[in-house]
Amino acid sequence: MNRLVPAVDELIDGFVDEAGVDFIPLPLLAVAAWQSLGARNSDEARAKTLELVCLLYERGLRPGDYDLGTTLDYWPDRGCQAALNRIEREWLAAGQDPNLGEPICWFGLPEK
Repeated sequence: MNRLVPAVDELIDGFVDEAGVDFIPLPLLAVAAWQSLGARNSDEARAKTLELVCLLYERGLRPGDYDLGTTLDYWPDRGCQAALNRIEREWLAAGQDPNLGEPICWFGLPEK
């Protein structure tokens, strides 16, 4: 049995709860991959972060660009894989983990 499953579930629940009051930056997911999920290198951190993104997507969160005001400009919803591809492409192009200066994206719960 995977010992990380409860940790992942707990992380996702926490992120979903937080998304009810604020947007979640991708760098926060990357930090969780390192600190809570035991990533040992950048490739593992990226893979674990993308797994978290997929789980958040399944719970209704969507990526977008934060305008540093109060809104999130959601990316066109073309499905989870399209979002994962874009995040990975931009992550690799940056050559480093996302950070608050270059977060790649933020996540929120779009109003239906």
